[in-house]
Amino acid sequence: MKIRSILNKNFMGSLLFATLLALASCGKEKPDPWKLPPPGLLERGAPKQLRYTYYPPLAHRLVTLHYFIPETGDITTMPILFAMHGAERNGAPQITNWQNIANQRQIMVFAPQFSAALYPSNDYQFAGVSHSSTGWIPKNREEWTISIIEHMFDFIKHQTGNTATHYDIWGHSAGGQFTHRLVFFLSTQGRIRMAVASNPSAWIMPTTEGYGEENFNFPYSLGRTPYTMDDIAVWFSKEMIVHIGTRDTATSQASDPSLSMTPGAVAQGPSRYDRAHFFFNFSKDVAEKEGLPFNWKLVEVPNVGHSSNGMVTRATVGAADLLYADRR
Repeated sequence: MKIRSILNKNFMGSLLFATLLALASCGKEKPDPWKLPPPGLLERGAPKQLRYTYYPPLAHRLVTLHYFIPETGDITTMPILFAMHGAERNGAPQITNWQNIANQRQIMVFAPQFSAALYPSNDYQFAGVSHSSTGWIPKNREEWTISIIEHMFDFIKHQTGNTATHYDIWGHSAGGQFTHRLVFFLSTQGRIRMAVASNPSAWIMPTTEGYGEENFNFPYSLGRTPYTMDDIAVWFSKEMIVHIGTRDTATSQASDPSLSMTPGAVAQGPSRYDRAHFFFNFSKDVAEKEGLPFNWKLVEVPNVGHSSNGMVTRATVGAADLLYADRR
């Protein structure tokens, strides 16, 4: 009897403790991993950076967010620009390229830095939409690398009180690959106002049937993906500029180590200059054949080679004037 009494007391004590613990947890809000952090993380003035781990699906893969917000001006109405780095995987130089322009024209510039260790070429140049860099093995949309840009846009607005409904994006070299693929894969849901893809090493061609003698499919075209001409039509309707320096004419990695020499890239032309023209003309021909609106432009930057600064700052045809001529 004595043992039974002790056991009963222990059981009742455990039950009481569990009940009190349950009651204590009642009314407590469950942490929401998608909840944006409170304002106070972004500062105006000199270029700065922060560790961006606020996008839940990729929180385990750090992105360093370099940024510049002018010290003066109405932060709630400033345009928001994403500046995408090349294969050097360093966002800081892109802020340097844009800082004076951002001050003069009152825009905010953000340069996410995707390390090669955490975001290899399949997850940066190819936008992280497929598990494979040699074929279409789709990831969930939330896991796409490009999806983090949409989340950053919400983060920036939340931090600054900015009221913009769209953002702009510019990318150079590998960043140009990232940029034009982002426009396609987010074309129905993304909030891009205008995109400028400068000097990419390769493009994703707007065809569902492959291209070239070897019939190149994804990641160099939309062949063997579920996308259709309807998706390509939406892509063509976006404001996108194919941006190329007239001196970006290297044809080997000996003279340009970051030039892609894969068969799918080489099939687009021997140099970045040739590949940009091939991509644009191919796209324009598709639009004309299918009777589709075509809102893209090809803009050459005279006497500029593979230089991100030259592609940004050159008067009238640089990315700064293409995006923000009305803010000079």
